[in-house]
Amino acid sequence: MTAVKQASRPTVEEYLDFEQKSFEIKHEYLAGEIWAMVGGTDRHNLVALNLASFLKAKLRGTPCRTFMADMKLRIDAADAFFYPDVFVTCDRRDRDERLYKRHALFVAEVVSPSTELFDRGRKFHCYRQSPSLQEYWLIDPNRIAVDVYRRFGDDWLLHGYDADDGEIPLAALELTIGVGELYEDVL
Repeated sequence: MTAVKQASRPTVEEYLDFEQKSFEIKHEYLAGEIWAMVGGTDRHNLVALNLASFLKAKLRGTPCRTFMADMKLRIDAADAFFYPDVFVTCDRRDRDERLYKRHALFVAEVVSPSTELFDRGRKFHCYRQSPSLQEYWLIDPNRIAVDVYRRFGDDWLLHGYDADDGEIPLAALELTIGVGELYEDVL
């Protein structure tokens, strides 16, 4: 993620207008700062696709919708717009907005060396401000390692999963994905 040089901090409206006109590069927004998003590796893409495909199939016929990296998630309390690798919203209010969603129940980020600290730190801090979010995953595409944060009231508990675990529960959606399915064609 690379910061874009700015003379002044853009408003949300200016960011959304700028993003609509930016066809080749996506940008994230946090409290007036804008970052250009860079492309990921094939492993990054495959892990995200595996998870999104699993969720899309399992949630068919429910009010839940699965989105990938081209849909923005707005976190109002943090004054932020992010492009999560995968997220799910089950809130009907999100159906009316076409440019971004607000009520994610589940978010997954596939980490890279350049984004991992931000994903674990400042971005997670922002995500925690979303009252709808119940589960946040950080997935390493280079080794079988998934850190799962689950909300319990006002607290977030971490459970790590690795190659020794056969399945990873996605409690927020009452689903379980096999580790092999998540990392299919990746490692």
